Order: sequence, then C-alpha cells, then structure tokens
Amino acid sequence: MPRQKENILSSHPSTETGSRVLVLRLLRPSFIAATLSLLSLGAAQAGRPLATDDAGTAGAGNCQIESWWQRGHDSRSVVVAPACGIGDAVEVNAELERSNSAAPSQTDLALGAKWVDPGWKLGPLALGLRAWLGQTRFSDGNHRHGERGASLLVSTDLGGSGAAHLNLGRLRDPSDGSLHNLLNLALTWKPDERWLAFAEVNAVRHNPTDQFVGVRYWLHPEVLGLDVTLGQSAGQPDSRVWTLGLGWYGLRYL
Repeated sequence: MPRQKENILSSHPSTETGSRVLVLRLLRPSFIAATLSLLSLGAAQAGRPLATDDAGTAGAGNCQIESWWQRGHDSRSVVVAPACGIGDAVEVNAELERSNSAAPSQTDLALGAKWVDPGWKLGPLALGLRAWLGQTRFSDGNHRHGERGASLLVSTDLGGSGAAHLNLGRLRDPSDGSLHNLLNLALTWKPDERWLAFAEVNAVRHNPTDQFVGVRYWLHPEVLGLDVTLGQSAGQPDSRVWTLGLGWYGLRYL
C-alpha cells in the first residue's frame, strides 16, 4: 500500500514559495480536468515502486509483500508492506517503517483498505477508493497519531505498454492536525514482460512537491520484482533520496 509520502526533507524558506505555487497549479480544476482527459486515452496496475496507488486489488485469496530500503541526505529507513485481497473488490494492507533520520528514532505503522468494485468504470477509466491511518512510536517511549487520509483512485491503459494513475484526496498532517489536499500522478511504461519504468509527482498543499523516477526488473514476471527509485523535492537539491526494493506477489492464502 503506497502510503502518501511526506515531504522528503523539511522545506527550506527559499524554496517553499515556489513549491506552494506548483502545488496550487497541480490542484487547479483546469489541471485536474486536463489530467482526466489524458487518462481517458484507454485499467492498469501500480503499487511499489510507485507512491501513487492504482485502481486495482491483489485479488481474492492473494497476498503480496513489498519491502524497500530508503536512503536520504541524512536519513535511513526500512519499510515492509504486506497486503491481501478480501474478495475481488477489497484489499487490506499495512506498512511498517523503521527510521533513524532523527533522534529519537521512530517506527511508523499505517493500516489501510482499498475498495475497487469491478463495475466502477467511467469510460476507459477504472475507479477506486482507499483510506489509511497511522501511528508513530519513538525510541524514547513517546508516540503520536500518524498520517491519515482518503483518496479517489483513477487508472487507465494508455496503449503502447503505457499506463497512467491519478490519486486525488485529503490527508491530515500528524504534526498539527491540519487537513491538506493531495494529488499524485504517475506514468508507467512496460517495454517487455520483465522491465517497467515510471515517473511520478506527489503533491500535498503547503509541502514541497516530490518527484520520482525509477525502474523495476521482474526476476520472475509478475511474481518477484527488484526495483530502484530516485526522488527529490522540487527546488531542494540536498533532498535526494533513493530506494532499493523487492516485491513478492501472488501468495495464496486460500
């Protein structure tokens, strides 16, 4: 379950205004309408290595385990994210992240659910909903509510082995309880059965916009995948972060 990523690094005053302008542009109705027009060109699947979620589930009786190691300018973290399909329309998921980016170190746990009814179609667009909530525990014994939110999921095939995914929603900032709009947009390209490349933007109002690119190589097509991603917050060259991940899919529990 790709939980909405918080900004990669704390924003710098010199770049915060530019990032807010970009987020406001991304959240304009005209931009959203243009994005939906792009999506209507042809459902498709996302998930790790994307932060943008897809309008699809693991499927009845199927589970998956995604994990990755993340390294930033002054941070390190390890994430494990299992998910299982409950019937064909519902997926439940969790994400456990251990981070040592600051003292004290922290552990984040997020639980979520995704609902994608096969009948939810808008022309060529597949639609879904997801919601999640989190809890953060610190190594000094303190804890706080983590990020929580909900979003609309839109996915479509673009033809030529391409796909697009859009998330529109709201999330609650765990630091002050304020609500923010979010927009995630991802484009993927699969030149053959073993390779996948992608680019995406993750925009949350009042936060720097994150930009990511990456590739996945299927060691066993659609079963075991290895991926590498590189990301950065807009206008912040010292915010680069890269991840190395492994995903295991099609695990049957029925």
